[in-house]
Amino acid sequence: MQGEGKAVPSSQPSPDNSVGRRGWIVLSLTLLVFLSGGSLYYWKSTSVRLTADGKTRRVFTQAHDLKGFLEEQRITLGPSDFAAPPLNTLIVHNTAAKITRVTVEKFVAVSTGPAVVTWQTRNRDNLRRVLVQKGYAAVLTQKIQVTKHDGTEISRAVLSVKKSRAPFFKLSFFNKEGQPAKQYNLLKCKTLRVRTTGYYVGERTVPGNVTYLGYKLQRGLVAVDSSGLTVRARVERKTPVKV
Repeated sequence: MQGEGKAVPSSQPSPDNSVGRRGWIVLSLTLLVFLSGGSLYYWKSTSVRLTADGKTRRVFTQAHDLKGFLEEQRITLGPSDFAAPPLNTLIVHNTAAKITRVTVEKFVAVSTGPAVVTWQTRNRDNLRRVLVQKGYAAVLTQKIQVTKHDGTEISRAVLSVKKSRAPFFKLSFFNKEGQPAKQYNLLKCKTLRVRTTGYYVGERTVPGNVTYLGYKLQRGLVAVDSSGLTVRARVERKTPVKV
């Protein structure tokens, strides 16, 4: 019997392996060409890195300058808005541009100075201690304009200044400790001209020494007609008493 020899592996590549290897090579070359073309388009394309309204984004464009780019993107500039660089700047690869929104606000600021007393009088002989004062306070009125860039204040200017005086005429009541208890603005009070009558014990029309409201007769109390003057109202006498 003839003995069988050992099988010797062939050095020739398998047809299936050759086809697969060539396929991978073709695919790799195609991918390399695609990536090279894309990279070349990326670096040669015109684009703008735009910062506007608090956002930054990159936009590819066919426009030749910044003005055309804004028209292409339908971005409108306000009357005071501005762009950096200027609108006539040519667009190249990754051109940086920033739109600044400008707002102008106007308001009136009013400040009042300390009170200046020009006249005052005190009365300690009445039912309660009172203080009447007249005077004025200096008032400064300014019209101010504030300019803001993207919401941040850049400048402030005073457009006009007006100085005036605010008069005051006030009545202050004091408590037993001598501290102000109540204050009234006499400029807002209505002025009435009335005739009042003061009573004293011993007059035949006075039945006793206690009033209708329960007060004892004393200096500073007068009788009034409630149809013309409110009961318990404070009355200021400006003419001397006729006897």
